[in-house]
Amino acid sequence: MRDNITQFGGDPGSVTVFGQSGGGSKIMTLLAMPKAQGLFHRAISMSGAAGLNVDPAAAMEPYVNAFIKELGVDPKNLAAAQQIPMQTVLDARIRAVAASFEGARPVIDGKHIVARPMAPEGLAMHAKVPMLLGSTKTEASLFFQSDMRNFTLTEEQMRVRLRTAFKIDDAKVDAIMAAYRKASPDMTPSDILVAVASDVQFRLPLTGAAETKSGATGQAPVYMYNFNWTIPWQNGVLGSPHAVDIPFAFGTVNEAGEMIGPGDDAMETSMNLMSAFVNFARTGNPNNARMPDWKPYDTTTRTTMLVDATCETALDWRGDALREVATLKIDPFNRAALYRYEA
Repeated sequence: MRDNITQFGGDPGSVTVFGQSGGGSKIMTLLAMPKAQGLFHRAISMSGAAGLNVDPAAAMEPYVNAFIKELGVDPKNLAAAQQIPMQTVLDARIRAVAASFEGARPVIDGKHIVARPMAPEGLAMHAKVPMLLGSTKTEASLFFQSDMRNFTLTEEQMRVRLRTAFKIDDAKVDAIMAAYRKASPDMTPSDILVAVASDVQFRLPLTGAAETKSGATGQAPVYMYNFNWTIPWQNGVLGSPHAVDIPFAFGTVNEAGEMIGPGDDAMETSMNLMSAFVNFARTGNPNNARMPDWKPYDTTTRTTMLVDATCETALDWRGDALREVATLKIDPFNRAALYRYEA
């Protein structure tokens, strides 16, 4: 990238890397790689929370063992796996994930990745790299879409999901509901379930990363955004699902079909997001004439830019709700209980 960017009219001394979802996770992982030092100068992670989940190699052993078993190869002769058809490998991976409740992901191997990205050692490697981190408002709605009944849940159905997936009691569910409805009184049971799943899996890890970087000495600034555009499909039932921000970031909303819908608001939203990304790539600061003043994230104000056709600066956006769910962890043995509809 740095060595070849001049062939594309770029500046090798001003390289910005960015990605979404798995791509965003790879951006976060780069921050923990010594050999990546100096290769990029700014980083944007769109919904890349999984890239913060970098553990020692031993954490992947159950998955690796299950994968090798499903492939049917000798652990002492892994080269034999190169002769296995691709579809067989993919099928074996699916079974290994089901057996180990894990999936392949980067690990701390002590050579290529030496620390978690937001650990002191990881932060030190890329202290001078400004970061722009963000998620969509209702990330998890994409994963509930497989059964549209998920969007018309009763309160008791929502309670069962939260109790089962997170191993909490009704008192905790009451507190969670009150915290979300404090900011948005009209949230339905389905709205609350989607919000909790979105925040626990995406926004909380990313805001945690922003807090860590902003609180460490000698670090470049980190900026937070939340993408709030509501897609019109099915009267907006999905809100702002995972991956909806991709055509807005690339200015391809006119090619995005019914997901975006007619009217000028989609293009305005796209121009807002692109303006922020472009200014950040140029200067390490996303501020631009299309948006209100955008301060770096810190633990005092927790400034977040809410990106939409009209952008808004929010202080401690949905903070009470985020703090209420901050300790929740999805039980891997009950992960399906969060997304599976049951009458």
